[in-house]
Order: sequence, then structure tokens, then C-alpha cells
Amino acid sequence: MSICASSGVGQKLRLNVVALIGDGVVGRMLVAIDEDASVEILATKIRAAMAKSRIEGCLLRLTNNQKSNLPADERIGDVMQDGEEVIAVLTRDPEDPVVRQQLMGGLGNSL
Repeated sequence: MSICASSGVGQKLRLNVVALIGDGVVGRMLVAIDEDASVEILATKIRAAMAKSRIEGCLLRLTNNQKSNLPADERIGDVMQDGEEVIAVLTRDPEDPVVRQQLMGGLGNSL
């Protein structure tokens, strides 16, 4: 019996995060997260990793390789597998009024 199974703690997933602004890659990070955590918690970890790596930008959304949005309330273990790539879609300074409204309303930076 593994230690994880006996302690009731889920496995850690290592996710390769690519930060994009427009079509340009502005950074890459490896983020480890418990499979039972939500996508919202992943977004928080990505923001912290971005700050640590000095990557500037506002997080708009997280997507998978097929460009499907990852819902904030989903469990990471249900939408991602170990070693998969997560795309962090960023904006530098939202000039689009719709994007600015989303960020002000909490939809973007809080997912």
C-alpha cells in the first residue's frame, strides 16, 4: 500500500505551464499540484509562479492543448494528467472594455 493511499492525500500532478500574451510565449513554468485541488487553486499557484519568475500580465483563463477552457470549479485530476501542458492566457494591459470588465468583475484574475 502506498503512503498516498494510506494518508488519504491525492497524488501530485506536475503540469507544464506555458504563459502566452497574444501568440507569443512569455514564460514557461513547472507547477506541482494535488490532483484533488480545483482549477481555481491551480490559477493561484500559477499567479505565484509568474510573480516568482517575474512574468508580467493578467491571467485571463487557463486552457488545455486543445484550447478548451478549464472550469474553475473542476478538480485538477478530472481535467488534467501528470505531465500535461496548461496554457495560461495573459494580457498585459487590457484595452478591450470587455476584458477590462471581466478582470474588474473577478472573472479573469480569479478564474
